Amino acid sequence: MKQIEKQTKYTFVYRNNVLNVQSKVTVNCTNKPIKEILSQVFTPLNITYSVNNNTIVLVKQKAQPTNEEKKTIKGIVYDETGAPVIGANITQGTTGVITDINGTFTIIANPSQALTISYIGYKPQEIKANAKNDLRIYLQESSVALNEVVVVGYGAQSEKLVTTSISSLKIDNVDQGNDYNVAKMMQGRTPGVNVASASGTPGEQPSVRVRGIASISGNSTPLYVVDGVPSESMPMLNPNDVERMDVLKDASAAAIYGSRANNGVVIITTKSGNTNSKTQVNASVRHSLG
Repeated sequence: MKQIEKQTKYTFVYRNNVLNVQSKVTVNCTNKPIKEILSQVFTPLNITYSVNNNTIVLVKQKAQPTNEEKKTIKGIVYDETGAPVIGANITQGTTGVITDINGTFTIIANPSQALTISYIGYKPQEIKANAKNDLRIYLQESSVALNEVVVVGYGAQSEKLVTTSISSLKIDNVDQGNDYNVAKMMQGRTPGVNVASASGTPGEQPSVRVRGIASISGNSTPLYVVDGVPSESMPMLNPNDVERMDVLKDASAAAIYGSRANNGVVIITTKSGNTNSKTQVNASVRHSLG
């Protein structure tokens, strides 16, 4: 190294524990590239190098585990209730096995390295084997945020994978104003939905059209579904009892509700009690002078 620094412009940088002063390396080189010389010097010493401008940085390589260090490791994977998990993945590097019908597994792995246990719907875990053959692994369920999942009639899908046209409206975010009517609250707030009143008669139900009139002579009223119960007409509901409204506007709604969804579907979800909170009473009062 002193000869290289003396004959070239390079300087070595390394920690004290990188080099073993007792190690001897013999190299015969004349007019060779610096990288070729460095490889001949440091490869036998299990040292890597990197050249940065005029600096050569030396780093000691970590010893790779050999096949002789691997042992047979056994264990059982359970869920939170203590039931065995069938088909859970246990991996270490490129080696992997799955649990059987009893939740047990056997893998040949390095005891000093971690095992990764994963299963759909559960949080993955990393556990060191430590040469034990009686591992007991308990997986925890992975909760998914509701705003990342869209629940449709034929299953639950990720929001980014749903291509159907859905408009959602939360009543808590709506200023009710003078129109104390659930249908009128969608006016101007849900794209593709037209809400109009034929006259100004108090209490009259407005006409709701999803993406225009679908038939000249037929009925163009959308299907209303309140907490899973379908209705051909707009139900009389207190807006304070409604939590949210979702409007299905394309043909995919027919896969759930059939031909009745040709004019669109308005799904209304009412509020429900919360057992985790204290009892609350909300009052809303409106009055007018004639």
